[in-house]
Amino acid sequence: MKTALSLTLFLSFCASALAQGRAALVEEDDVWKYGIHFSNWQQDGGGGLSISTPFYKGLAFRFKGQLMIHEYFNQTTGETNLAQYAGGSAGLAFIVGRIGETVRIYGEGGPVVVIPSEELSNSNSKFGGYALLGSEWIASRSRTYLSFFIETGYVGTLARADLAPRSPYFATGFMLNAGIRLHP
Repeated sequence: MKTALSLTLFLSFCASALAQGRAALVEEDDVWKYGIHFSNWQQDGGGGLSISTPFYKGLAFRFKGQLMIHEYFNQTTGETNLAQYAGGSAGLAFIVGRIGETVRIYGEGGPVVVIPSEELSNSNSKFGGYALLGSEWIASRSRTYLSFFIETGYVGTLARADLAPRSPYFATGFMLNAGIRLHP
């Protein structure tokens, strides 16, 4: 259901962007962008940092690093445990369209790697992919400016917490990121 909703939203934004004309899809800038964000992957919360290359012909590379927390209930001890894991991604961002001069709609996708803690899994790392649709609100258009963004999508690694009771999945499912980006 969530995947179908995300896909529907993505396709509707693509269709509206194409209706605006090809000029809306191409944007170039000459600045690297640095961001900080809060994340929710399935039921796991956390945050991270990102760096983006300048857009060239509507495309940019985006690199992200995140620290996430997985919460699970240990039935034998009756306690709720928290376990950390790290995630990193290298994606390709592309502009889907614009709303006025201050809102940019973009898609992004690429590979993701998850490195679980020793208390969560016996696996050293797990690879997968992600895809998202984001919108970025530009606060001002001065030499250095901030923008606010929100992204929704899907992350899929099929990583299992094999040391937790019932070996639940983590880093797989609906993804939500929100944060700020500095354009120096």
